[in-house]
Amino acid sequence: FMCIVTDTESSAKYFDTVTFIDQSDPFQIVVLSSNGDTFKRGGNATTDVSATLYQNGTQVDASGTQYDYIWSKRKADGNADSTWVPTYKVAGSKNVIVVTTAQIASKAVFTVEVKAKP
Repeated sequence: FMCIVTDTESSAKYFDTVTFIDQSDPFQIVVLSSNGDTFKRGGNATTDVSATLYQNGTQVDASGTQYDYIWSKRKADGNADSTWVPTYKVAGSKNVIVVTTAQIASKAVFTVEVKAKP
C-alpha cells in the first residue's frame, strides 16, 4: 500500500510503501541455497538447497519427513529436465537437496512443491 503523510504545519508530503503480511495463511515455503545462486563454469562447487516450511509464522517439519517435498528442475530453455533425479542431503528427509555444478549445463531453476502425505 502507498502511505502519504502530510505535515500540517509545512504542508510537506511524505510518501512510503507499507507492506502487510497475513500470517494466518496456512503455509509459506522459503527456499534458500547454502552457497549462493551462481556457480562458476569449470568449478566443482556444491550447494544445499533447502525448503523451510512455515505455518502461521512458525517453522513446521524441520526434519523434512512430515510432508512430501517434490523437487523439479528446469533447464535454460525453460523445459523440465525429466532425467534429473534429486540427491537428498539426509536419507529419509526430502526438504534439502544437494546441487552440484555437474547438474547444470548453463542455467537451471529448481522448484519444490510441498504436499500433505496421504
